[in-house]
Amino acid sequence: MKNNETPARNSEKKTERTGFRLADIIENDKALTVLSILIAVIVWAVVSINQFPTVQKKYANVPVVVDLEGTYAQTLGLDVISISDETVTVVLEGDRATMGELGLENLRAEADIQGVVRSGTVALNLTVVADNGATFTAKSVEPSSVTVDFDQIVTKEFAVKALSGDLKLKKGYLSGDPTVYPETIKVTGAQSNMDRITDVAVMVSADQEIDKTYEYTTSDIVLYNNNAIVPNDGDSFTFDNDQFRVVVPVYQRKTLPLDVNITNAPEGFDVEYFRKQLVFSADRIDVASQDEKISQLTSLTIGTINMREVDAGAVFEFETGTFLPEGFDDLSGIEKVTVTCPSENISKKPISIGGSEIVFLNNNTDFSISTITSGLTLYVVGDADQIEQINKGDISAQVDLSSVELVAGVNRVSVDLKISTYDKVWFNGVEGVANPKIYVQAESYETNIDEVAAVE
Repeated sequence: MKNNETPARNSEKKTERTGFRLADIIENDKALTVLSILIAVIVWAVVSINQFPTVQKKYANVPVVVDLEGTYAQTLGLDVISISDETVTVVLEGDRATMGELGLENLRAEADIQGVVRSGTVALNLTVVADNGATFTAKSVEPSSVTVDFDQIVTKEFAVKALSGDLKLKKGYLSGDPTVYPETIKVTGAQSNMDRITDVAVMVSADQEIDKTYEYTTSDIVLYNNNAIVPNDGDSFTFDNDQFRVVVPVYQRKTLPLDVNITNAPEGFDVEYFRKQLVFSADRIDVASQDEKISQLTSLTIGTINMREVDAGAVFEFETGTFLPEGFDDLSGIEKVTVTCPSENISKKPISIGGSEIVFLNNNTDFSISTITSGLTLYVVGDADQIEQINKGDISAQVDLSSVELVAGVNRVSVDLKISTYDKVWFNGVEGVANPKIYVQAESYETNIDEVAAVE
């Protein structure tokens, strides 16, 4: 079957297929609205660019920069210690293209420091610049200037002290001078602030009572201007070390009565009678020690009194350093102790003993002994009533040969003096030793027999 459609009809249908779009847009309200807005924006943009080529834009939190590089302030060794404002708010004006590309990350407010020629506090004007080279006009900068404190940054080294005022010690104990490790600290800060520091200390504390050497680690650093604390606000000061080990020695404290040893008293002598009459310049002493034996001590012996050296009112001196045990500290501050012997109701009497009156005991040797020394003169000192009654018959002089190694010829031997009956008197002035000495002649029995035979 043949197609009966004519060319004219085909043309009419083609027109219908291609002409509906424009008609649809015109007849469609929504599409027409969108098209109108788009045309208006384009027209507004063209008019704005031509009529208003520049715009203003506000930026908050623009960083303030104080650049010392290459300035006279740098040659003086100055640095920024503090700044009043670290950011500012600015309003900038520029062409639309420039301002459209300019972000906060491109901006900074530079302080003018050309007039800074010494340390101190200075108000500096600010200039807003962009690191991308953009050009604009700063319509406002708030604040328009900043106050900057300039000073030299210096470092000083100080010995570190330890403050242990908060330590809790058991009763009867005390703490010694703490030792700090490391012993020094380097402090860095502005010259004007550093000039205020005279001492550096670390604080030591304990949560419980202590009775032995205490070790403590601390980072509590305190700066002092004499006795006043220098506050470390913010970053005013920095330290080369912030951890310190403190060793606090702890000592047991004790008050000990003082006593003396008595030597060379006659046999049967009433030592307590004599001891009670001694007068000490200090009868007790405060001591401290870490040595455990301090807890066992009930008294402290300061030295020895040799009765052969004691006269009425005799004075003996004992230096503290000679009788204080090693490891003990004197808390009383006593440099020496004097001991005064009794003088009231004390008398003195001379006694002479002839050489022939000296008795030799335990002569189990091969020698016969004879006295060379003619005799001894000594003094008896003591209770006045007993001294008045005593006589030579109450005193015996003996030489015990059992402990003597004799040689033929002259020997020097000790004489043992004894007092019978009287218990409050003693010998004085015989060389100050345990026993006085005499010279004796030792001759073998064989020699004596030969001499007798020769005579016969």
